[in-house]
Amino acid sequence: MSKTNNGLSIFAMTVLLSQIFTFGSIGQATDEGISLDVSSIDIANVLGDSIIPEAFAQACETCDGVVTVSQRVDVDFRNFFKQNGGAGGNDVSLVKCTDKGGNLCDFLQPVADITTPVHEWKAVFDLGDNQLVIDKAVKIAVKRVRIDKDPVVIDAAPGLEIITNCNISLVPDPRNGATGTFIVGPSRSAPNQGHILLQANGDITLQGKGLIRNHANLDLGTPGEIVLYSQCGNISADDNYQIRTEGSFDGGDIAIIAAEGNIDLKSHMKASHKTGLSP
Repeated sequence: MSKTNNGLSIFAMTVLLSQIFTFGSIGQATDEGISLDVSSIDIANVLGDSIIPEAFAQACETCDGVVTVSQRVDVDFRNFFKQNGGAGGNDVSLVKCTDKGGNLCDFLQPVADITTPVHEWKAVFDLGDNQLVIDKAVKIAVKRVRIDKDPVVIDAAPGLEIITNCNISLVPDPRNGATGTFIVGPSRSAPNQGHILLQANGDITLQGKGLIRNHANLDLGTPGEIVLYSQCGNISADDNYQIRTEGSFDGGDIAIIAAEGNIDLKSHMKASHKTGLSP
């Protein structure tokens, strides 16, 4: 994997057609894998348009504790929408987080404003100096919000962010090889959908039969970005892991994978929508 003049490795994937990628002007697929020439990329501009918060102001890896997720986690903005919609309020305590005995919900910091589109809302898990470890077939998901049902059903999906100063480690269950899955959507007939961000100051390691998926349903709407970003470490995904962004007739969105260290992607990556090129 080549590096930019800032020292960052970057992998950028855009949509061509179902299960076919294009890397635009910065790289091409070869028989040996992915070949990228990123020496001329202005990385700040590339990431500046993405969802990475203050990426270049972050310190390097600091670790003091572990948050282990062994059961499903769901974030639900529906009551926030229902209760605040009539009153015009912004009481984010109405956002429900369920983790069935774990403590990941303790780190949830919802971002939502009833006056803004639902796809701009997001479930932010800021773990501070804690490492995130997922050691079973666990799904972390943000439920879609029904914003209209007449004349057609419209379901929009907020985004998901997991941020840590330490590492993100997905470890396959020794019984079946399954591991963590991150899901936003599917939206239904909504014009846009929230993003998925995994950001660590250390390593991001994706192992086992898991999935990062951002997808729009039916014929309308686009998924949000998928961004994996390591400020000071490496990013790796083995050949059992999947990274997928799937859109409708309205098009798709991009996946950005960037790291200060090495990027080792053996995973199945699918970027698709029903017709046309992604933005």
